[in-house]
This record gives sequence, C-alpha cells and structure tokens, in this order.
Amino acid sequence: MRLFLRGQRRTLTIKLPRTSVASALEVARRSAPVRGRRRPRVRLHDDGTVRFRLPGHSRHVPPHFHGRIRQNANRAVLTGQVRESRTEGFLSALFTGLALVMAAVAVACAVSRPLVVPGLVVCGLGAVAFGALSFALRAMRATVFPIEVGELDAALRRYFGAPPSPVPATVCGAEDEGEQPAERA
Repeated sequence: MRLFLRGQRRTLTIKLPRTSVASALEVARRSAPVRGRRRPRVRLHDDGTVRFRLPGHSRHVPPHFHGRIRQNANRAVLTGQVRESRTEGFLSALFTGLALVMAAVAVACAVSRPLVVPGLVVCGLGAVAFGALSFALRAMRATVFPIEVGELDAALRRYFGAPPSPVPATVCGAEDEGEQPAERA
C-alpha cells in the first residue's frame, strides 16, 4: 500500500443523440437548468471541450469529468476522463502520517528511562485510531469511486439528452462487452 495514493481515473464514453458537435453543444446549452441541491457545474467551450462536476457535500469532493465532444462517423460522441479529487487521497495520507508520528512518539515514550505512561497510552491509542481511520478511508475510496462515476455518468447523460446507461449506476466495477458508462483507464 503506497503512502500517497494516486487519484483514481476512469474513461467515460457516451454516444450522444446528435449528429454533430455543434448541435450537441447547442442542445446542452439550451437544456433546462437542473433544480435542487445537486445542480451540476458545467463548462462548455466552442471547440467541444466539456468540464462537468456534481457539487460535493460537507467535506467530500466528488470526482469531476473533463472531456471533449468529437464527431464519430454519423454521430457526436462525448469522451473523457473522470478523475478523483486530490483531497480524497490527501486525507488518507494525512491520517497515515499522523498514525506514524504518534507511533514514533509512543515508542520514544516507551524507551525513555523515566517511563512516561500517559504519553505512551495517549500516543499508542492515537496511533491505532489514526491507523484504523486511514485504513477505512482507503477502503472507502475503492468502493465509493465507482458509484460516484455512475452518478456522474447518469448526470452527464441527462444533461446531454443521451439515453440512460445500460449498466445501473449502483453496480461497482461491472465489466461486460457492451457500452460501458465507466471503463477502466
């Protein structure tokens, strides 16, 4: 397990119901604004570049999409990458670092000649707690990211008027030969 985890990435490809890049951009710009708390943040450029993300909540930052609408044979296709926020990896690395520092202080307290019992207990328990928290955060990153990619895929499809994905958003890591809402990069 690496100390600083690289952000997870997935390639996303969506076949749009329009025949050209310009018409797909026009439909996206005219789409009705989404009401509610989870309103997406969208940037569309004339060259077909798209930036799309769903807003976070509390201290969690969901993944974001950066891609381009391209002309493919007789229809427009949106292709890009979904990237995990850097703060997700930083938090688990921060708690791992705190666990290591507290473990080092606990060892120093244990080796010192006038035994410092309160420091040993506090730092020992703190090291175990921060280590468990770091482990839990790393495990959650692996399970939550595919679910959030599915949510982002569904929001992109609604925004561009594409048909729903053949794979439900709640399925984690579903692999099959058909069109994938989130293929591994």
